[in-house]
Amino acid sequence: MSLEIHALRKLIEIDKLNKKIKNGNKEVILIEDLSLEIDYGEAVAAVCSPNPGLTYLLTCLSGMKHSYEGIIRYDAEIEKDLYYKVLYTCNKDVMFEWRTVFDNTLLFLKINSKQNDGDEELQKYVLDTFEKYKLTKYKDKYPSSLSGSIKNKISIVKHMMLKPTLLIMNDNFSNIDYKTKTELLQILRNRFLCDKNAILYATQNIDDVFLLADRILLLKPYPLSLVASIDISDIGNERTPELIKESPAYTELSNLLSKEHLYD
Repeated sequence: MSLEIHALRKLIEIDKLNKKIKNGNKEVILIEDLSLEIDYGEAVAAVCSPNPGLTYLLTCLSGMKHSYEGIIRYDAEIEKDLYYKVLYTCNKDVMFEWRTVFDNTLLFLKINSKQNDGDEELQKYVLDTFEKYKLTKYKDKYPSSLSGSIKNKISIVKHMMLKPTLLIMNDNFSNIDYKTKTELLQILRNRFLCDKNAILYATQNIDDVFLLADRILLLKPYPLSLVASIDISDIGNERTPELIKESPAYTELSNLLSKEHLYD
């Protein structure tokens, strides 16, 4: 299927999603009448404070939860292979302390990949990818010797290696140094999206949003509901921390976030 045809279709559509739970004798609304969509090749940032409704939404979209009212509709190509096409990665990755980074990565790919590559082919894939993303010097190290930033980079690269169509992330860069975070956001935007993949990234950090996203979803947390959808794709692909702060949209969004009290 051509990329041109892909670009005309929605990857995922959510229509009037609602979720209620019982808290003692009370009924609590986690998600209220939420509708949104994500296109192929699009990076969408969900700007909201951490809350149970947001977590529930992300797990629903990844196929891990099915109890809700409303509709979550995937493109047919995604739905038939949802477990491999949609990946949810949070900000804490599991690596076995007694395995090297290289061995941890091999194990991760063997467990989670649909393809049955031979050991030699898989090892070459890992080594080539490590070289591409400047991780080769860490391949024989153990997790305990790595900084949090490097662990985070390895986690993102590992998930990219699985070649998902939709990557769902939840505040993945909160415990990472500024330089590595900027590098990873640029990798995601300039390399991962170029194959018409898509990203949904939940965060409170405005700088992250402008480095990565084509569109911003402003969400109120209690209950989770959509305030506004803002297109910022006209900023272009060449984004640096310095350039994004010169964008009028950056100031406008900062003011809107303050006005709407989305972090309350």
